[in-house]
Amino acid sequence: MQLGGVELLCCIRCAFRNGPAMMRSFKIALVVGTILIALNQGDVVVGGEFPAALLWKTPLTYATPFLVSLWGALAHAKR
Repeated sequence: MQLGGVELLCCIRCAFRNGPAMMRSFKIALVVGTILIALNQGDVVVGGEFPAALLWKTPLTYATPFLVSLWGALAHAKR
């Protein structure tokens, strides 16, 4: 698959090897993911409950802003 004349798979590999971009994406995911967990699941977590659904919702809540941030860095670098 091509992305602006460059192999997409190569670009993704380069993005995951870029330490500063990974660290920035991790920090963004930590902040945004925590805010989203607090907004969407805060009442459940504060209430002391931990339903099984949170086992898959929580990692996805953090992975989404991480991947969006990393994709944005990749798109910006290819300009």
